[in-house]
Amino acid sequence: MTAIGIDLGGTWIKAVLMDEDGSIHHQTYHPTHADRLGEDHWKEAIAETVKELKEQFPLPHPVIGLSAPGLPNPSNDVIAFMPGRLAGLENFQWSKFLGQPVHVLNDAHAALMAEARFGVAKNIRNALMFTLGTGVGGGILIDGKLYQGLFQKAGHVGHITVDASGERDIVVRRAASKTPSAMPPSRSAPWAATKRPTRCSKPTGRVTILPAGSGSIPSRNWPSASPRWSTCFRPTS
Repeated sequence: MTAIGIDLGGTWIKAVLMDEDGSIHHQTYHPTHADRLGEDHWKEAIAETVKELKEQFPLPHPVIGLSAPGLPNPSNDVIAFMPGRLAGLENFQWSKFLGQPVHVLNDAHAALMAEARFGVAKNIRNALMFTLGTGVGGGILIDGKLYQGLFQKAGHVGHITVDASGERDIVVRRAASKTPSAMPPSRSAPWAATKRPTRCSKPTGRVTILPAGSGSIPSRNWPSASPRWSTCFRPTS
């Protein structure tokens, strides 16, 4: 079986044609230009990408999966909730638009499934994944299956309420840790950055958790995805 995977992001549209064993036949990238050219541009860019992949590599009946920011509906065929970004994405009917069934996942959940199938979580039955980007997302693998949970947002630790009186985040929760404006140091989550993440004095390619206050919490280091710089986080005391 072959599959077309599409990742719709605010900056880039990435697509890949691959076999079920992970062998990649072709991959392509297109700028999203959502703010400058509007929703018609990125929708047509995805349609052209799918057409291009099918024409250049006429393999039998590739299935299509699409990942995007936001929360999908229970049947995983549309993004049901994504306010404030990528206008036109919410409830857009991808299967009708592309002329065949399309399985739609939140982008962090899709990243977890890729790691579970081909990456560091291969052959692991239970796993957690955190995605660190504009916000903090994540996913949960239980007994080898993706757990999407209530409203399809399980694992998105950035939407945990840390200040019930604070501003609402993009999923209308009070002062979730994913909302930068809702993270004053005195009210931030235990592992949130004081003010903002800052580069360490010497790049080491590691993420460093620094002790807070009295130093009762030991420093911890984890490998960073980027060898070029490190991010310093200090737990609040």
